[in-house]
Amino acid sequence: YGQDLNISIIDLLGKLCQNNRDCQFILSHLTPNKLKKILPFLKKFIRLGRIWRINIPVESGSNRIIRLMNRSYTVNDFKYCIEKLTEFNSKLEIKTDIMVGFPSETEHDFLSTLKLVEWLGGYNVFFQIMTYSLRPNTVASRFPGQIDQKTKTMRFKQLLRFCRITSLLRNKKLFKELMRQAVV
Repeated sequence: YGQDLNISIIDLLGKLCQNNRDCQFILSHLTPNKLKKILPFLKKFIRLGRIWRINIPVESGSNRIIRLMNRSYTVNDFKYCIEKLTEFNSKLEIKTDIMVGFPSETEHDFLSTLKLVEWLGGYNVFFQIMTYSLRPNTVASRFPGQIDQKTKTMRFKQLLRFCRITSLLRNKKLFKELMRQAVV
């Protein structure tokens, strides 16, 4: 944000918070590589609850697929951001986008995505999942290994079930924690 105006998003947040003590923000579509650079500067806003939700698209649990998507981050960059954000404020809502069926996605790539979702079960992360859809005249539309619709649908349904189960298990754990606190 603001490169053309010579102002950073951190400066903007600071100025907005100066004028409004009750302001809260949602940061959307901060890729892990960009987020890593500004995490130290966001820390105070997150700790104070000024930023209450962040969307960090990971797209896939496979570094090979992420590279094919021409993204400038890795799965480990994404994990680092999740860990740091949670360290800053465990109640921060984090949302991520995951896509299945990108050209040449193998079963191994897909299983890497499921492993990432399983890992995310330990964090306050919500999932938005989608299937890759061919868009004419894009680089990916010319990639070999286009995934058939049946496979994409099957993977989507499997990932959706996996995300639901992961979220349910996390919510049960949180519920038990709250119940223990209520009894004390």
